[in-house]
Amino acid sequence: MIVTFRCSARLYLLHVHKLHILDSPPIQPLDRKKVVADKKKGSYDENVITLPSGRTMRTIKNTPPFNQRTWQAPPRPDTFIERGLIITNRRVVAETMYIMKPIIHLGGMYVFGERSWKPWFISLTIEYISLQRLKSSKSLTAQQRLVLSKRTLNLVMYLVRSPFFENYSEKRFRAFLYWFVNSVPLVGPLMRPFLEYMQQWQETYFYIWSV
Repeated sequence: MIVTFRCSARLYLLHVHKLHILDSPPIQPLDRKKVVADKKKGSYDENVITLPSGRTMRTIKNTPPFNQRTWQAPPRPDTFIERGLIITNRRVVAETMYIMKPIIHLGGMYVFGERSWKPWFISLTIEYISLQRLKSSKSLTAQQRLVLSKRTLNLVMYLVRSPFFENYSEKRFRAFLYWFVNSVPLVGPLMRPFLEYMQQWQETYFYIWSV
């Protein structure tokens, strides 16, 4: 139910508000170093907030009195690249594939079984095709390229997801960790709990549909 709600919300933002290639989580921690650097360059405006869609809003703190408001949106900063807002049908299809991946994967697990390779392959294929389609777009902002880079790194997580983990990765990880524990002094007390609960942590934190 939660996964369905999240996917529905993302699809609504994509098809209605044209918000695509969103970061996860949507609200990122404040990058204070970037704010300080922008202030030094004079490109940071404390009075205006620019949304991912390109729409600008005044902060509540700097909103003028009611009788002095013009009700016009503040101008966009010069650093905002409007071309990143251009959303083509190719992007819509690719982003829809990425958003629907959790639902398709869960449906595949229901049809083929939790230990079947088919949901794993289907999910990996969908994510790869989606990334290739989005990366082929030339009109991307720096923030969008960063999000796509994170999604590319997430492909590595398939090495520790079922059923690949149980059939290939787990034995090699355990062999390496046992060698590491026995070879490096004082590491044993720290690593042995990880070895004991590796299977439980993998099942909890590495669901394909959790990303």
